Amino acid sequence: MKMNNLFVILFLLVFSPNSYSQEQCRSRFLADSFWMKGLRDEAIIHYKGLVDEAIEQHKPPFIDRDLYRVAACFCYKNLPDSASYYYDLALKAGYYFDPEPNNALNCIKKRPEYEGYRSRALQNRQNKFKIIDTLLLNEFLEREYWDQYYRELHRMDSLRNLADSTFLLQEYEEKGRLCDRANSHFLDSILDVYQCWPGYSVMGQKGDQAAWAIAQHADHDVAFQEKCLVFLQEAYAKGDTYSHNVAYLYDRIMVNKGLKQRYGTQMRILDGKVTFINLEDEQNVEYYRVCYSLPPLYIYKKALEERYLKK
Repeated sequence: MKMNNLFVILFLLVFSPNSYSQEQCRSRFLADSFWMKGLRDEAIIHYKGLVDEAIEQHKPPFIDRDLYRVAACFCYKNLPDSASYYYDLALKAGYYFDPEPNNALNCIKKRPEYEGYRSRALQNRQNKFKIIDTLLLNEFLEREYWDQYYRELHRMDSLRNLADSTFLLQEYEEKGRLCDRANSHFLDSILDVYQCWPGYSVMGQKGDQAAWAIAQHADHDVAFQEKCLVFLQEAYAKGDTYSHNVAYLYDRIMVNKGLKQRYGTQMRILDGKVTFINLEDEQNVEYYRVCYSLPPLYIYKKALEERYLKK
């Protein structure tokens, strides 16, 4: 076997974020489909199956949401005792959305324990998104601002219509590359100091997204992106980063290596159309996407068309 092929296989084994089997992804897809269609009995069966399997295999990221949906299904069936039981489990697993504006939980809102439930949900939210390092957050937000600034400038039609647009675009493109390199060096130093991803527990949601954007745009250093992916996977397993961050970075690395992407997050505009690059498995891409909280591909494509092709 050639060494480059061996490296590809090792990369797939070590860095693949898909800790779920294709069958598990299919089960989640079915569970969410039944949920959205209002088929409560079928949804309960699939969500409970996913919860039991996740507990057995120590894969917790979706447990709180799945338990909540079991509770909501029982509420829709007007079974408050069962709904209350599973909602309590969801809160113990870290579910943090305020139940008050949620009509799906109406059947338990008159129960004496409801105010306690709500208090626990709000406390879960406060604990999850409490910002530990404000100075670090501000630094990342500043870097994210410039990361986006140069990218948006490059897309501005008004800039392209200027007489010296070619010179300006080249200048901004070079400044953007320098910005990406400086940002990746900074994030690399933070990873070395913290020895973990600076996610929710360090900088809250906004900081986590800013750090991910830096990793995602470090196309000049794929080895660094691979390092970030390892830290992201660990954070995701602890519920300390957005699930879709892992999928996006995995696909980005694969495309940068000339390999096939799994989740359909990377695209090109060819002949005025949004085209997804070299999909690994077109038949099962929707199953893989739902495992990482990504919307159906056609919805994602429509959003991309509105952003990049809108005249």
